[in-house]
Amino acid sequence: MQIPRSTYYQWLSRQPSQRELENQRITDLGYDIWLSSNKVYGYKRIHVALKRQGLTVGVKRVWRLMKAIQAQSIMQRRFRKPVTQVLYAQRPNLVKHFDDMSGIWVADVTYIQMPGGSHLYLGTVFDPEARKVLSHKVSTVRDGQFVADILTDALKHHDAPRYLHTDMGSEYTSSTFDEVMQKHQIRHSYSKKGHPYDNARIEVCHSILKRELIHPNQFSSKFELIARVVWYINWFNTKRINLIA
Repeated sequence: MQIPRSTYYQWLSRQPSQRELENQRITDLGYDIWLSSNKVYGYKRIHVALKRQGLTVGVKRVWRLMKAIQAQSIMQRRFRKPVTQVLYAQRPNLVKHFDDMSGIWVADVTYIQMPGGSHLYLGTVFDPEARKVLSHKVSTVRDGQFVADILTDALKHHDAPRYLHTDMGSEYTSSTFDEVMQKHQIRHSYSKKGHPYDNARIEVCHSILKRELIHPNQFSSKFELIARVVWYINWFNTKRINLIA
């Protein structure tokens, strides 16, 4: 099949349409946003970020353009937290029916698998109202001193909450942790035994961190992991777009 020479030259001299120019600009900006999020953002958060930059663009258009360049959010299977084993009586959940989360902190420890079969623990204190990590620590040991140190660090930089909610793991029911709670007159609220998702807010925080940072990457050492966790939590607290109002 032969194409007339005039048609070929018309194609060479053709100027891109306004729509094509707009698409290219959206694509370039969206790609930069995706890279700056460490490839975490999907099209919905890219759409929010573009709107913050003053662009009027539909979410479906962003989805189509980002899909074309394979700028998609890192997604991994959900981590299922093992049920905490406790051998003593249930303690009360004091915040179960609270709608107002002001004055309430939550805390938890999550397990991180490392290459070679080793593992680490990440402990976190989280403010569900501000949606910010207040303090964290990575350790090879999961005990009362570990979680007491994390809470103490949070209390150095923030006023003490009225309540702190945790599961009934042995580290959180230890005398070492209880001493810090009593010293600052914080009331301790507990998840029901066998129901770790009573502490859903921090479970979600840890799930996001694992999906966006831990699972997609290989860390050669504890020190590399700690450095990346510090970076991620700073980004999570200050820049990550939250799609929930």
